[in-house]
Amino acid sequence: MKNNKVYIAVILIAIVSLIGCNDHSKEAHHHDAEGNHIDEIAIDDLERITAEDNHEEKITLTQKQIDILNIKIEPIVKRNMSGFIQVNGKLGVPPQNEAIVTSVLGANVNRIKAIEGDKVRMGQVLAYVTHPDIITMQTNYLQAYNSLTFLEQDYIRQKKLYDEKVGSGRDFQKAQSTFLSAKGLAKGFEAQLQLLGLSAKYVRAGNIAQVAPIKSPIDGFIEKVLIKSGQYVEPIQPCLKW
Repeated sequence: MKNNKVYIAVILIAIVSLIGCNDHSKEAHHHDAEGNHIDEIAIDDLERITAEDNHEEKITLTQKQIDILNIKIEPIVKRNMSGFIQVNGKLGVPPQNEAIVTSVLGANVNRIKAIEGDKVRMGQVLAYVTHPDIITMQTNYLQAYNSLTFLEQDYIRQKKLYDEKVGSGRDFQKAQSTFLSAKGLAKGFEAQLQLLGLSAKYVRAGNIAQVAPIKSPIDGFIEKVLIKSGQYVEPIQPCLKW
């Protein structure tokens, strides 16, 4: 801002020199080559503008002054800039765009499929973990599902007998209670498999996976890998960060 003030003051002083002011005149006059009278900027006006410029952050010019100074005002336009600017700093992201991945249960790292700096998508497999508990959860679900199929058929049969007033209400209620309990148990095991990233449909087909995937919860870039192959990780231990 100080540079701007000096620049304006120099312009005004140059105007005073070119006009050739009269110290005893309130306003300077000038005639062109044909003898026509032209009003110029008054000396007092110049002094007032210069004095005000020393105390204010801006000055105001009249249209006559703008015309005399030949000041042109152009509209702001967009221009393409080229080149690179190198700076030192640290990039920060909002909390919802940052994630730390952990294993659902305590297990050993079987394989790592991402390295630092990799761009990953939401749902992409970053690593695999293995543990006997993973196999146990799948077999428990398979047993609960097969038992549920039998109990559902028994429940339907007892309901039909009860509706036809052939079977007892006690047998129907017992079959209904047993069926609903087995259904809840199977749903619980299925939810556990979903947390592990395993398909319940895959298990129902008789397939048992020995590893469970660790998937990316968001899109982003891997900042740091905190695990190694064969390492045992706790459920709350960070595995990857980005």
